[in-house]
Amino acid sequence: GASKVSHTEFLTGVHLEDYVQADVMLSSDAPAMPRYFNEAGYYTLHVQPKLQLEWEDSRSFFGFQADLFGIHENYHERLGPVYHWSHAPDQFFLHSALQNHIRPSERPVFMAFVTVISHAPFSMIPPYLSDWSSAGDPTLYEPVEVYDFDLVTYLHHPEIEDAYFRTVEYTLQTLVGFAGELDRPTLFLVVGDHQPPLFVDIRTTFDVPVHVFSNRPELLEPFTGWRGFIPGLVPPPADDAVPFHMDRFLPWLLEDFSK
Repeated sequence: GASKVSHTEFLTGVHLEDYVQADVMLSSDAPAMPRYFNEAGYYTLHVQPKLQLEWEDSRSFFGFQADLFGIHENYHERLGPVYHWSHAPDQFFLHSALQNHIRPSERPVFMAFVTVISHAPFSMIPPYLSDWSSAGDPTLYEPVEVYDFDLVTYLHHPEIEDAYFRTVEYTLQTLVGFAGELDRPTLFLVVGDHQPPLFVDIRTTFDVPVHVFSNRPELLEPFTGWRGFIPGLVPPPADDAVPFHMDRFLPWLLEDFSK
């Protein structure tokens, strides 16, 4: 995978080729996206359910004011079923962010959330809880389906394609549901950080989809037209798509939304 590289590129606006360049960037004083939001008066929150340890770069380099990591929650102690990769499903952490950080904040909020259920090996499908008031109860997350593979055996398993698409479907359903719980003007970016090592031996593209949605239509206007975005959640055919590097997003946001 290349999550660290793509996350750092997206949040700094600097094109990075590999882990070495990402590590160099993290040791620099380059301004990252959360710092611009700090200066604009936002409360900046970094949510990574996978992390079972503190990560100094989250605050010292990226500039997040608050972190919500796996180490900060008592999901296991409260008898939540253990999921692949993250140990806890996305909705549990989104509920925690909503209840403990977003709703109590008197300031606008910038949140970076790293989804986890759609990460390899894609072996467990959580239930989606339509009643978000109950989403903080770990005991409600018994999986609706479990596939018989793991990180060692998943790549060539005959059910891997079905499992992968189901985890992506769960992730999108959860993120859309979360957006529906927000009662303030919101711009929501859903970015695929890299493709999974699945299905094909030789890739013709490494492109990933980017979805942008909002509860205020005027916030979507900068993404239409020459930047290649189209209405709806289905990306255009590959021949009609307008690809761009992840490092373009930060300059675009600053250009279009700075006052």
